[in-house]
Amino acid sequence: EYSVDGTLEIDLPEGSFNWTASKDNYYQQTGDFLVTGDETLDITLEIFPMVAFTVVNSDDEPIEGVIITIDGIDPMITNATGEAAVRLAQGEYDFTAYLLGYEDFAGSFTLQDGVVTEVSVVLQESLPTFVLTQDWSEGASFGSLLTGLTSQVTFEFTNTGFDNLVFTLADNVEIVPAD
Repeated sequence: EYSVDGTLEIDLPEGSFNWTASKDNYYQQTGDFLVTGDETLDITLEIFPMVAFTVVNSDDEPIEGVIITIDGIDPMITNATGEAAVRLAQGEYDFTAYLLGYEDFAGSFTLQDGVVTEVSVVLQESLPTFVLTQDWSEGASFGSLLTGLTSQVTFEFTNTGFDNLVFTLADNVEIVPAD
């Protein structure tokens, strides 16, 4: 059983043993151990380096809720101060930061052992656009609102504010603004 300080005591017969020590966010260690009597083996696990993201808008204000993706790990979401952090093994990584209402941001960073890597991201506001292509080859009635349409029509809806863009498609094709 492990103690609070990470110490493990076990009784082993004399002989040679392979061991592995691992913990989340630490480099795994493996080795061989020869028991000839009372033996002690000290193992020190090295923690992964950290990358710390800070995401702001063009006015240098922190943005909460930005999704940051890095291949191979679960997405992170920035907090109220626009920050998110994770520990990863040293190496080079690509990331993407995105949030509805802002242009996606793609970048990369390199992690080195013993160093906290700080990544600053500035997201530019961008009005969200939704494109709908509908096949009305079976016919549709738009009244006098739209005339001269072909059987396939593409509509582009752009939210000119930063509230939700809500629309409803019915027989009369109606666009309903959010309340």
